[in-house]
Amino acid sequence: MSHFFKNLIITIQACLLVYFSYCGDNKQQTGRENSTKEGAIFHGFIKDFQQGDLVGVHFDRDFVAIASMEEQPLTNSFEFTVEPNADGTFEFSLPKFDHFPKLYLTFKRGKKNHLIGDNFIVESGDDINVKLEIVNNDLISSFDGQGSAKYNCSVLFNKIGFLLAGYIFPEGQNYSNLPFEQRLDYGFDRSQHFGFYVDSILDKFKSRINPVVYKIMRNEINDALRDYLEFIINIAYQSPRTFPEVKERIKGKYFTVYRQKIDTSLSSIMLLSQYSIVFVLHETITDLRIRNDRKPTYREILTELKKEYTGVLLDKTIAQLFFNPFIYQGPLVDVNPLQYDSCIYEALQIVKTPYLKSAFDQRLVLGRGRQAHDFEYMDSTGEKVRLSDLKGKVVLMDCWYTGCTGCAIFYKMLRDSIEPYFKDNLSFKIISVCTDNSEAKWRKSIYSGIYTSPGNSLNLYAGRNNDLLSYYHESALPFILLIDREGKIVCKITGTFSTIKKIIKQTLEN
Repeated sequence: MSHFFKNLIITIQACLLVYFSYCGDNKQQTGRENSTKEGAIFHGFIKDFQQGDLVGVHFDRDFVAIASMEEQPLTNSFEFTVEPNADGTFEFSLPKFDHFPKLYLTFKRGKKNHLIGDNFIVESGDDINVKLEIVNNDLISSFDGQGSAKYNCSVLFNKIGFLLAGYIFPEGQNYSNLPFEQRLDYGFDRSQHFGFYVDSILDKFKSRINPVVYKIMRNEINDALRDYLEFIINIAYQSPRTFPEVKERIKGKYFTVYRQKIDTSLSSIMLLSQYSIVFVLHETITDLRIRNDRKPTYREILTELKKEYTGVLLDKTIAQLFFNPFIYQGPLVDVNPLQYDSCIYEALQIVKTPYLKSAFDQRLVLGRGRQAHDFEYMDSTGEKVRLSDLKGKVVLMDCWYTGCTGCAIFYKMLRDSIEPYFKDNLSFKIISVCTDNSEAKWRKSIYSGIYTSPGNSLNLYAGRNNDLLSYYHESALPFILLIDREGKIVCKITGTFSTIKKIIKQTLEN
């Protein structure tokens, strides 16, 4: 489904994860101190271990999607693979933290990847024993140790992750043919009932939950239910079947019944949540969309955020707007790359939080008119090519890696919409830069037709650890940059291909 619905399910999971961390018995480990002091440690055992089994770890220390923040107190995320010992045991630890980061664990056997847990909430002092077993091709996982209850809850909830969808829209009834007004009314009533149901469960165990964590959970549940309604509303506004008079009625009901004003008195709690900030931004975008009956622009969203919020809450929400690829590369915003560029400068004047301000300052290397990084990489014939060798041409640089779904989607649109339009223009060149960790993998992917083409693009190999992404402080791929004839940056490419085509055409004419 859409990103809205995915966030909903993930958030409900996150809420119940924290709640169960204080419910039930948390077995205390004896004779072992947490080696990470303020962090967390994990010990695992794989029953019927097989050679080649791997455990994948992805750890989000901070939810704002900012790369190259190593020198800052909060880095965005990191991931690694754990290779078990010959007896099936494994161990890994997580560094110290002072809030509630997220953990994603996977188990790989052969060609199949199994999800151990999606969106675990980690607490300082967690000392966890993990047991894994494959039964009838399904992964069975269990946890014990200090802080283990929330992990077991997460695994359980992953199995019933679509509980909310099934509760609000039960199977056996066709809701797609209902008028959107009726769907909205029905969805609102059922989501309210679901919210009461979850609240009643949480209230029974309130005394066993860390009070701060309890507030985070309750706030995230409210955000999740509200976000689900926004998902339905956005469908209504995108549908050609929704007549103007129906939109007006939905609009009136949204602002008088469905829309719940965000309680900014909870801002300190919201700042501890990885998802509350996203929901603040989603709600702002939905408000603007319904009010104006179109996608909002960066400028409109930024202006609205400044009116509604202050302090670190405002800073983190602005950072989400500009750095979260699900927002700036997604379907929520009227993306204009040139406006994105100008708004970065405005955001730099607003944001006061030091590490976020530093991230916006780093973004200035992508500012219009800045000299592009003059990289040098090997082409498919083994020759070295520098960006400056192409001076005099307008360059569209597409940075990708094998296995990147977004990279494949972008290339397909590039192949169908951009290459045919500019194929006869000798002043335009597409550079395809691969960041695979293997040159052999890169060469194979060139001829796969999935990420690039050997004939229409200049294919270069940068490797995994390259100076290009480091220079631009980028980690999310694809990373696409338009460079003018003088080797200066025009803009980072986002948005629709009609907009991109227009900007390329203007750059060639200038």
